[in-house]
Amino acid sequence: MTRACGSSLKKEGLRAIQGGGSSIGFHPRIGIDIMSFSRLSRMGSAIAAAVLLSACAARRAETIVAPLPVSPTPVWRLETGDQVKVKFYREPELTTDATVNRNGDVYFAGLGRVHVAGLMLDSLQADLQARYERLVLEPTLDVSMSRDIVFYGQVRTPGTVVADQALTVLGALAKAGGSTALERDPTIWLVKANRRTYALSGDARLSSIDLEHGDAIFVQGQGFLSRNQQNLALVGSMSQLLLTSISLIFTVLK
Repeated sequence: MTRACGSSLKKEGLRAIQGGGSSIGFHPRIGIDIMSFSRLSRMGSAIAAAVLLSACAARRAETIVAPLPVSPTPVWRLETGDQVKVKFYREPELTTDATVNRNGDVYFAGLGRVHVAGLMLDSLQADLQARYERLVLEPTLDVSMSRDIVFYGQVRTPGTVVADQALTVLGALAKAGGSTALERDPTIWLVKANRRTYALSGDARLSSIDLEHGDAIFVQGQGFLSRNQQNLALVGSMSQLLLTSISLIFTVLK
């Protein structure tokens, strides 16, 4: 597609320089200074070529970044700064809502300090279940975790949001106020701390994405050319058709 656009532009540029083959002089039947028209025709051809150039630029594939691999199972591991919540249904006094400290520990009610860094949520659930069974008869508890995620770009409220790992990317974006892009489905990128960038699916669950502290999510709407590439291509085609028709008419009349 890019090669075809380039070939078309070369032809348009050549026609603009040559003046489309129109004769130069005064036509007695219609009294038009064809020299002036020839200049106008060349100008019009140049404009048409520029419009086609814009359309071709819009059609060119943008830099494609491979989509981030999405795991069918949760991949988040607890790390410093994560929030951990343990909810007890029959012993509410044991409910804990705490943050993993810089040593990777969390203080749990009735247990004290427990090292949790590096554990996945299901492993922490099993560990706490076993620990609390020594204190409580048949404890019923749920363990959840959340993480600070930075959103920027075309976001209504850029900054940090606390997102549960069960949320989807779009669900977390909604907590940031949603996108300000004109498109219904803006492009979403995961920008890793090492500056590597990956395309994100809005439907992907956060827990299935390798999203760590220091990473950020960038939201980007399509540019003007990308949004209007079909319109630009249509305008370019119609402009060239009009100029070609006028050139043929003057060729017949000369």
